[in-house]
Amino acid sequence: MKTFHSSEARVLKDRALYTVDNDLPFRMGFVYAKATMWCLEYADRPELNDCEELPNNALEFFNNVAEPLSSLSTAHADRRLLGDS
Repeated sequence: MKTFHSSEARVLKDRALYTVDNDLPFRMGFVYAKATMWCLEYADRPELNDCEELPNNALEFFNNVAEPLSSLSTAHADRRLLGDS
């Protein structure tokens, strides 16, 4: 590929969204897939374009990505404490 413009970016994003939607829940789990989908779709939210005040991006990221993913690491740590690998 010699050029990478908005049309190519859209195709790439569509392919990533398709993969996340169809393969990631099976391979990595629903929580991980949902956090990934939130990240991929964040910039396309219509309310970001016509809002009068800026959203709290850090809080939204924490609630939609960091917190759900931290529950995965806690579950893994709890299993290790019980002797499961």
